[in-house]
Amino acid sequence: MILKKLKVKNIRSYKTADIEFSKGKTLIKGDIGSGKSSIMLAIEMALFGTDIKQHIRKTKDDATIELEFEIKNSEGNNETYSITRNVNRKKGQLQGEIIYPDGKKETWSPTELSAEIMKILEINEIVEKKQGIPEVFRATVSTRQEELKFILQGNVEKRLSTLSKAFEIESYKNAIKKSKEISLEIKKKIIGKQAITKNIPELKKKNEERKNQIVEKKIKKEEMKKELDLKRETKDAETKEYESIKEQRNQIIQIKGSIQSKMEKKQEKLKRIGINDNEIKNIKEELGDIENIKKKINSLPTSTTELENKKQEINKEVNLLNEKKGEKDMSINSYKNLSQKHKCDICGREISDADTSEYHNLIHATEKQKNDIVIKLKNYDEEHKKIETEITEIHKSSGLKNKIEQITKNEGENITLKEEVKVLENEIEVEEINLNRLPNQELLEKTKKSADRAVDEFDKVRMELRDIDNDIERDGREREEKERELKKLMDEKTEIERMQEIIDWLNDYFIRTVEIIEDQVLSSINEKFNDQFKEWFYMLVDDKSKTVWINEEFTPVIEEMKHAQEYKNISGGEKASVALAYRLALNSLVRQQPTGFRPELLMLDEPTDGFSKELRTKTSNILLGIDNEQVIIVSHELEFEKFEQIIRVTKENNVSDIQISY
Repeated sequence: MILKKLKVKNIRSYKTADIEFSKGKTLIKGDIGSGKSSIMLAIEMALFGTDIKQHIRKTKDDATIELEFEIKNSEGNNETYSITRNVNRKKGQLQGEIIYPDGKKETWSPTELSAEIMKILEINEIVEKKQGIPEVFRATVSTRQEELKFILQGNVEKRLSTLSKAFEIESYKNAIKKSKEISLEIKKKIIGKQAITKNIPELKKKNEERKNQIVEKKIKKEEMKKELDLKRETKDAETKEYESIKEQRNQIIQIKGSIQSKMEKKQEKLKRIGINDNEIKNIKEELGDIENIKKKINSLPTSTTELENKKQEINKEVNLLNEKKGEKDMSINSYKNLSQKHKCDICGREISDADTSEYHNLIHATEKQKNDIVIKLKNYDEEHKKIETEITEIHKSSGLKNKIEQITKNEGENITLKEEVKVLENEIEVEEINLNRLPNQELLEKTKKSADRAVDEFDKVRMELRDIDNDIERDGREREEKERELKKLMDEKTEIERMQEIIDWLNDYFIRTVEIIEDQVLSSINEKFNDQFKEWFYMLVDDKSKTVWINEEFTPVIEEMKHAQEYKNISGGEKASVALAYRLALNSLVRQQPTGFRPELLMLDEPTDGFSKELRTKTSNILLGIDNEQVIIVSHELEFEKFEQIIRVTKENNVSDIQISY
């Protein structure tokens, strides 16, 4: 894992900070209390989400940490991931997100986010909530201030547990532990199985008894089937008779309904006859002598169309005659005017007495023609009035004709209605006769009781037969179940033998083999660790009188003048050197693993606290020379200013700020 970028907002003394880490060696430098360690703390909080809420800036309610890092995939290529964690003073950690190498972005709860990061980093460790940071990460990657010696100050068991997780050999102990648990569990199962196999003779006896019971019940079942057939015949006959009477009784309701319906229809028809008679009476009283009216109506044309056409022809003739009459009046006036003036108004010609006499003749002749036209107009007028009178009579007779036709219609309808009433009366009479022939209620109830009794007797036998069937089926199932149980017990005996073989194999072969492998793996790691540790130690401590090594419990041993000394009894400088050499050796070996967590990153917070100037210089040179791709040191010591990247942290008015130089 290599860190690339870190962004924080409202974390401890930082309002904001934006850091781009370079590969190689980085120094985070600043005065005591300036905020150097807060950067390492922010990295751990981003990865594992530990205690972020406790480190929100006092004057703020919300904080954010973003961390970008890269790791090598299985093919050796670098892949970049980006994590964002958000926290609120009241609500605690909120949902965070991861941006994956392919650009995909996913949102996670705080706990899910930490688990996903562990998976990405390939840290196979169960982390308790109160612990927060995996032991492997704390032991091999990030060491806070005053924690450099922590792994050596704990007990041996705790140290070996941490190393087992770091080198992924904890699975051997887990396999041995699990094998012993399995062996013990199998033994418990064997004891349980041995107890239940004692029931085999009792099961055989009960199965034989149940077999005999089934045979007896089958014989009884055949007898009851014959009885059931007889009961069924009786039930069917009694039920059929009851259903027949019931059906006839149901006809009573239908017949009564039919009679009632026909009575109502009869009354409706009689009521209609009365209405028609009253209407006929009223019309006759209104018209009087109907026969004369009929004769008069018959003498009139059936339609006014012919009269209307004739009236139109007369109107045309009258119009023509009026035009001719007007023409004659004009001619008469013209002749009279000429005869009186003796001169033509148009041409001015003088008119002689002879001409005047001729004009008098013309006037007389024209007046005669006019009189003939007037006579014709008078005749047409009289004929027109006669036609109008006939049309009026025809219209008047139309209403009378309708009333006479209504009388005829009512009389015809009454004849039909009376015939229908007679038919209804005959039908009612027939249905009343049929109604009296149907069975009474007493007979219906009697046959119902007989049918119910036959059904009850049939059901009783049927239920008894069903109970016998159920008993036989149940006994058969129980017998089959006991047979299966017996077979299962016999199989259990075989299983006991097989399980005993497994126990023997686990105890005599598998566990011993895993223990040998574990010892060999631990021995190999111990040997490599010892070589690495001694190399780092002798680089820090130039004292030929001291001999160091790592014993089988991975505890450093220092020998001076052939006298071994415990870690707690050596000097402070030696303790610091041992602790630093131990950490460097551990980090180097874990990075060499073929799979799993392989950290290229090493972070140390004030690793030379309490060191002499000479030891600080050696430590600086050693860290400059190690082959980790990225080393981040938090220190205020001048000896580390030779590092490739310098992050200077300053603090003013309780606000931290950073400056980066190369």
